[in-house]
Amino acid sequence: MNKGILLITEDTALAADVSPLLIGQGYPVEVCARAKDAVAAVTANPPAVIICDDKIPTITGRELARLFKSHETLALIPFLLLTAHLPSVADLEQAGLRVLADDIIHLPLNEPSFLAAVARWMALETPPRTLAERLSGPLSGVGRPQDALPWNRGRSSCATIGRLLYRLYRDRASGVLRLKGERRMMHALIHEGRLVEVKSNYLRDDTLGRFLLDQKRITPKANELSLKTALQENIPQGRVLVRMELIDDAELEHYVARQKIARMTNLFEKGWTESVFEFHQETVAPNVFGMTPAPLSHILKEGLFQVAEREELERIVLGHGKESAPVCLGERFVEVAADLELDDELHELARGLEGATFSQLIGRESGEAGRLVRLAFLLIITDAAFFDEGEVRRSIDEADRSLFRTGAASPTTGTWDVEAYEQALARARTFFNRDDFKNAKPFLLKALEYNPESSVALAMLAWSNHQLGRDNLAVTYDAKELLKKALSLDDTNDLALLFLGRIFKLEGKNGLAKSYFRRAGEINPANEEARHEVKLLQIKQRKARSQNPGR
Repeated sequence: MNKGILLITEDTALAADVSPLLIGQGYPVEVCARAKDAVAAVTANPPAVIICDDKIPTITGRELARLFKSHETLALIPFLLLTAHLPSVADLEQAGLRVLADDIIHLPLNEPSFLAAVARWMALETPPRTLAERLSGPLSGVGRPQDALPWNRGRSSCATIGRLLYRLYRDRASGVLRLKGERRMMHALIHEGRLVEVKSNYLRDDTLGRFLLDQKRITPKANELSLKTALQENIPQGRVLVRMELIDDAELEHYVARQKIARMTNLFEKGWTESVFEFHQETVAPNVFGMTPAPLSHILKEGLFQVAEREELERIVLGHGKESAPVCLGERFVEVAADLELDDELHELARGLEGATFSQLIGRESGEAGRLVRLAFLLIITDAAFFDEGEVRRSIDEADRSLFRTGAASPTTGTWDVEAYEQALARARTFFNRDDFKNAKPFLLKALEYNPESSVALAMLAWSNHQLGRDNLAVTYDAKELLKKALSLDDTNDLALLFLGRIFKLEGKNGLAKSYFRRAGEINPANEEARHEVKLLQIKQRKARSQNPGR
């Protein structure tokens, strides 16, 4: 690999602006004026850094980034995207968008910021964190950039679930959280950052009686008798316990809420590791509240301090090679500490973490080490603290925090209004999930006004249009084109894959449909609809073979 920079752009004016700036800093620059020659140019003479214009007539810079990051060797070369069409990193994170470039440089160029960003990436000894790492969060398990998913879906771990719960609490989000593991599922309703209902399929092991038994509130005999009666009469076990005068109505309400909170904190058990989760914003009506709302910040803290195994937290940190990096409190510490309601003792312990490494924390006396490890882990995943990995990494973290405070303007949309985008998408999804496509459509169009490149909104709009005009061939064609555009923006959009599969299935192209359904299920194992579609096609194929054994 040489020490130069490859600039990919078909815009001669942009090349004339950018090249002299880089050459003036002493960097050798090669310009690739045709996107189709980019792979050959990089393979022939691998540069230290690739800078690519997003606006290329034949292929977007984001599509080129995906191409490079899917290659085993070329993925190692830093890929910087020049764009006028994407919001700040902080807003990208909040909106859950996916971009595979290592960094984003906004146009028109701010020369000092541009040269500083290039200098960070040219310092290969201590490169900054990639965009995928920043969007996925600390200790997220992201390997190469193409492994990165939006913060609202992925594989469960103490880090990913912890970060998810804090984000939902911090953003006062409302919607549905679904988790699927081996032989276990969970479905939780969230309203304004608080848990209002949760259901799971643990059957006998997850009954209210079992919970009260664990709390030593009833005896094993009372549990068995009340459960048997509840099954025979098809009524909740709690009502039987009240009838047996083992608990009263007030206690029933209290224990039902505590049981549901315990279900959520159990997500921090090793049994949920490697399960898949996804959160979708929706409007949650008060009439579905099954319990007194419980702040997700409390569930997060209780899960990490009471349920998570200390060894599992240490394994995650060690697996990311962070054990020797000092922990430093960030500028959001005070805000996060207030959200988590850290008491005076934990405040004092947190202040004492400054400058200590995880290796040092693990080496403390057993009781103290356990609390310090849990507290440090909690602060890291909530962005109240960070790993001090050198001046270069600190500088880009500070730039991100500055963007988070001040916001950034998007040339295509004016001020990037993430909150308005999320609200419009949540309202749209509420109607969409009821198959009310007519009322979903205006909110999808509104979401796309705020973010014209929302892959999720495009997929939902395409399917809404198709369902509203499914007998019209032109509508079907346009729907397929919209779905392809959604996938060009995010090839992990399992909804777009599912809907494309359904259209091909309606067209009688079952083999093609099946491939799309399978891909959707591989990307997101929590997508039960895709898995169900595969089963239906398999049954149809078996019937066809049995009816025509000679074919």
